[in-house]
Amino acid sequence: MTLTQHNDTAVTNVYKKLEFGSLGPPAQKDLIGKSFAESADILFDRISSVQRQVCNLKKPDWCSEFVVGCEGELAALRQKWESEWISLCDGKRFFRDLYVRFGLRLSPLKLKVRIMERLEHARADEWFLVESILRDALRQ
Repeated sequence: MTLTQHNDTAVTNVYKKLEFGSLGPPAQKDLIGKSFAESADILFDRISSVQRQVCNLKKPDWCSEFVVGCEGELAALRQKWESEWISLCDGKRFFRDLYVRFGLRLSPLKLKVRIMERLEHARADEWFLVESILRDALRQ
């Protein structure tokens, strides 16, 4: 996740924590052997649960709480990013963000090749990491 990925990740994480129920189909095992009336009761309970969660929502209050939650999540993500950015970064998103932000005239493949060549030439720590990952992948 690049720094521009933080906001998207924070929004997704906060929304997942809200745990709004799903109105999608229930697990098949929940309906096996049930009569139509029993199935209707199970399905209505799911609908009712979601209804109770959203019935009293007020947009200004919900939006305000959501923004506060996202800001807290963003702070936690940034702290985690400091030490774990290599494993957290979405590489494809990173290169796409580079193109959007800087309007690069290089093909994505050429950009990746140039970056790899420079990392190798500079014998950067990142190059040793990539080299190690590639070596491990080829052994399997």
